[in-house]
Amino acid sequence: MSGSSIENREKQGVIGEALVKDYYEQEGYKVYENSDKYGVWDLIVASECTAFTVQVKTMVRYITKDRFTIKEGPQKVTVDNAISADKLIIVCRHPHPTAFGKDSAWGGQIIEVQDHRTRYRRNTAGDLVIPSNHSNLHTLAYLEPDESELLRNILI
Repeated sequence: MSGSSIENREKQGVIGEALVKDYYEQEGYKVYENSDKYGVWDLIVASECTAFTVQVKTMVRYITKDRFTIKEGPQKVTVDNAISADKLIIVCRHPHPTAFGKDSAWGGQIIEVQDHRTRYRRNTAGDLVIPSNHSNLHTLAYLEPDESELLRNILI
């Protein structure tokens, strides 16, 4: 897909948030979206007896380093927002077709990061590094093939 890297990154994020919203609604929750794209939370998910905030990050896993990395953005709030929300959800897309292969371990999945507030630290660049071992990640859902391909074809 054409467009600038920033436009494509924002488009990818909007799609990821919509996929997570759909997941929670299918699970019977009411979901409220944040109109502030740099807000602490992307979604508030509520049922009759509970509510929690969700920060959604849509990304490709660093396959060769076996990790997810949430890059600190220009507003310097990206990592803080990810840590501050009640739940951190990753929508893991496959690499762009011109890159290499598919991510057979995590690609095409909606993943909840366990213990995201206490388990991970920033690297020297200020990014949040999350090892992609199975003990700290929980698959919530698998993307439909068309959803996965839509994300995969966004060039960032």
